[in-house]
Amino acid sequence: MIAGCALGALSSLALVANHFLQLINTIYLHAAALFLVTVAAEGVATAQSLFYLDIAPKEDRIAGLAVSKSVVRLAAILFTACMAALAHMQHVVWAILFIATLNMATALVCYWATSNTDLHTDRT
Repeated sequence: MIAGCALGALSSLALVANHFLQLINTIYLHAAALFLVTVAAEGVATAQSLFYLDIAPKEDRIAGLAVSKSVVRLAAILFTACMAALAHMQHVVWAILFIATLNMATALVCYWATSNTDLHTDRT
């Protein structure tokens, strides 16, 4: 989960840096960044599922995972709508910069959460 969030942040920051510095003037950079973000998003979704299945009580795992995935997907749709509005009103680079910041903050929170010793106990 940490690697997926960091990968999303780094690819977004590469797009922002390219916007301001004009280092590479090709559409392939955007395609590569989109591919990396897609891989990162799939990794985060898989890690979220595995993390929930690991810490949830045995009788609540399936229902809880379904609710967790539904809430995350609904939040992603609402977040995407907000980012689209920001990109439409301002410039797309500010939406990408916000996403990069959010991804990096999520990576740091995940790192902090997984270093917590309470999560490493066996709850089966």
